Amino acid sequence: MNISTPSGARSAAGQDLFSVFARYLTPCYASGRHNELVRIERSRENVFTVTATSQELSALVAAARMAFEAMRTAPEPPPREAMELLERVLEEFDLARGRLSDGPAVGG
Repeated sequence: MNISTPSGARSAAGQDLFSVFARYLTPCYASGRHNELVRIERSRENVFTVTATSQELSALVAAARMAFEAMRTAPEPPPREAMELLERVLEEFDLARGRLSDGPAVGG
């Protein structure tokens, strides 16, 4: 799965989405309790390859959906661009997941 972060996708603190994900994922796997670690590799500028189990990916997507809903219903919503970006990412994920379920499984 490739996650592309447009150059304009920055949080208020100026961190890109990769930095935010890395900050939260790293402590979860530092204990070595899981068989496989989430891996994030930089494929090229603003493009990352993430290797995760289905449960890990589900947790990330569920968190993104909850964040989108919280942002959508917030008394002071975030900038429209942030909402549009997250909505587009979730829609593209759903489309990609649909294409994946239509074809044969790849890998082991």
